[in-house]
Amino acid sequence: HVLGQSFLYKMVRLMVGTLLDVGRGKIPPDTIANILSTGDTLLVGTTAPAHGLFLKKVYYSEIQKISPADKKCNFLPLFDVLNSGEI
Repeated sequence: HVLGQSFLYKMVRLMVGTLLDVGRGKIPPDTIANILSTGDTLLVGTTAPAHGLFLKKVYYSEIQKISPADKKCNFLPLFDVLNSGEI
């Protein structure tokens, strides 16, 4: 399971592929700590294939749950939302 606030394109596949490479002995386990501490993306392993990976659930904050189709909803001005700490 992978949980996060946001992900870059192919980020989860890179994380899974790197962990698989560690498990297969292709790269040493301490490489994970180096990637996390330095942010060096050149250290990541192979990209896992997309098949077998799927999006199970998306969580939204209360503000994001408001539907534009809902005629009764009152949207907050963007400035108020940014200052509220919600995003």
